[in-house]
Amino acid sequence: MSIEYIEAKEFIGGNLQQVWQKILSENEHVGQADTFHQEYEDYKAKHRAPYSQIIFPEVRQALADLKAAGLKLALASNTQKNDDLFALESASILSYFDIVLSREDVDSQKPQPDIYLKAAGLLGIDKADSLIIEGHL
Repeated sequence: MSIEYIEAKEFIGGNLQQVWQKILSENEHVGQADTFHQEYEDYKAKHRAPYSQIIFPEVRQALADLKAAGLKLALASNTQKNDDLFALESASILSYFDIVLSREDVDSQKPQPDIYLKAAGLLGIDKADSLIIEGHL
């Protein structure tokens, strides 16, 4: 079994459990997760997702407007930190974010609220004064 048939953009935004669910159909390959995980990491290294090409053009302007309005911005992601940073840097939007939190930064990933609560705390804002916008680059 190989993941070569899957385009890099298919891996954007999901956590690893969702990716494996897509790749491994109903426990057909139980026990091979380590092998698939390594193949996945190798694949990502060779086939970097084209974030600069797929980001909606309005995203940069929206982020610039939010920063100009004095708002604090955080990215809170289920993705691995190195993937988040690559995405933000290659899409030329990293500088808009005051903090970047990834799955490694919390004990419980989404849909648990831990990462959002940590982001609000690090930004120094009350959770009641925060707005969460979900989506992909």
